[in-house]
Amino acid sequence: MKNLPTDHAAPLSSLAACKPGQVSSRQFTTSSAANALLLAFGEGESVSEETYPGDTLYLGVEGTALVSLPDRDERVPAGSALMVPAGVPHAVSGEGAFKIFQLNVNE
Repeated sequence: MKNLPTDHAAPLSSLAACKPGQVSSRQFTTSSAANALLLAFGEGESVSEETYPGDTLYLGVEGTALVSLPDRDERVPAGSALMVPAGVPHAVSGEGAFKIFQLNVNE
């Protein structure tokens, strides 16, 4: 693991900043088993449709994310979790600026 405080606890939301016109990220781990990162989206920013080989967990950290799935759009407000199964295409956008934690578990 990397980019996490070790000398004191810190709010997850403080580890990445929302900036106008940008999607910022802070990667916590990358391995063949899992990838964990915090994404901070400026207002109006999004990530186009992606598909992952393993399940993906989204955990709302701040604001409200919108995960667009093939059959519906799902709101993910702060404190809420959504799992997208392996192989399901989806995109992420939001209602204003927002932060979301993403964990990809590779099969």
